[in-house]
Amino acid sequence: AAPTEEWPPYADPSYKMPASIEVTVQKRNEDDQTITVNIERESTRKPYLGGYRHKKTGRVYHHASSQSVVLGCLPKYPDPDTRRHRDSQTVVAISRSQQSLREYGTQMARLDVLIDETDDRHVKIRRYFTAAQLLELKRQKCAIIQRFYRGYYARKRAWGIRQRLYDAQVAKDEADRGGETFRTKNRAKEVERRTNPRTEADFELLYNELEQWRQKELAVIAQQGGTKEQRTDILNQQTRALATIDRLRATAVKAGREKKIKQVMSLMGQPKKWEDKYGGVREVHTQFTVRAQELRDLYGGLSDEIGDVDERLEVLTNVKWTCEEFPCALTRDIVELCDREADLLNRGRSVESMVNLRRRLTS
Repeated sequence: AAPTEEWPPYADPSYKMPASIEVTVQKRNEDDQTITVNIERESTRKPYLGGYRHKKTGRVYHHASSQSVVLGCLPKYPDPDTRRHRDSQTVVAISRSQQSLREYGTQMARLDVLIDETDDRHVKIRRYFTAAQLLELKRQKCAIIQRFYRGYYARKRAWGIRQRLYDAQVAKDEADRGGETFRTKNRAKEVERRTNPRTEADFELLYNELEQWRQKELAVIAQQGGTKEQRTDILNQQTRALATIDRLRATAVKAGREKKIKQVMSLMGQPKKWEDKYGGVREVHTQFTVRAQELRDLYGGLSDEIGDVDERLEVLTNVKWTCEEFPCALTRDIVELCDREADLLNRGRSVESMVNLRRRLTS
């Protein structure tokens, strides 16, 4: 039979730890001091924390664990079964060595060594901070931020209301002090809104005033016992007024469309603004912005009323050459309209006879 190996002193299974042990403490320039240390035995069975078996000798070694003095400082493993699993204990580890930029070392306190403790700081162990606690802390901080923001928003809204009330009061005072000048300007502005409406609010004002006028006239006729012809006359007047408002709306839509097109083309032709490293802003013209400016000038020349025939022919020629660079059905129609208008100009036709042609060309 193979000889049996002896157990090392620290792993002898037959060893029984006594209830207390005596520890001798050696002190410099003093007598040795013997201290009795009582051993607290664990009443419960030692938990199995995993281990490994020696392949040659067949001995089984168990893992051990320790806990700090302050209970609850170490995190509790959520899944003990996975922690003690074979896959988690036999994971393949990779070692990497690294050389730091600065050599560093530690030195324990000794009587013959003077250690500078000026920059030392004491680190105290604290309770483990879990992910759930971090999420709760974030929620509390977000609530604080939300509270301050709501206060800021409420104060801003209150100041806005105060500012509007103050502006209204100032406007009222200025109106009272302005006298006839202010009333004249305001009256001219209201007349302009009704004669040349531009916005949706202006048309809404016209519709509301027309409806008020109709109801007022019908009420007067009802009080006087009016006839059917009077109601018919009011209806005809209302119909003519609605037709006039519709014509004004069409004119405003056309003017607004042209204004929007010009604004978009002007915006496309603006130079790019780049911020340099000194904090300034530089305007840079690219090939696309230059091309957009050229197209904007062509559209402006095509839309403007040009009395000179030669200038108009030059504009039509430039538009034709530009459209021929992008062959498609739309550009072919534009080229055909340009040729037709150039032919009419060469024949000496009047501008009034080409109004519809130019409207179709610009649209």
